[in-house]
Amino acid sequence: PTKAAHPEVAYLWKEETRRGFMFKLPPGFQGKLYAPAPDLRAVVVSGEIRYQAPATKRAEALPPGSYFGSTKAALHQVVCASSGACVLYVRAGHGVRFVP
Repeated sequence: PTKAAHPEVAYLWKEETRRGFMFKLPPGFQGKLYAPAPDLRAVVVSGEIRYQAPATKRAEALPPGSYFGSTKAALHQVVCASSGACVLYVRAGHGVRFVP
């Protein structure tokens, strides 16, 4: 895949037990946001995300201003359903990453 097929990340801040990130997802991107530790919170800043929670089988549309999270280690299925890029702000107990 080309570089555009992968999310871009900006590391915003770091405290002793939490970190802040901005992820820019290209249009059509599909991936799983892996949170290895509890206390993940994510906010849709721009674009429309289709999100599937770890315990459900149905994806729901999340417009800007929507949010999702988890209280234990989890894989969050995320799709950028917009014609342009999608931007997520993520605060997590430890590092997070997208996995295939």
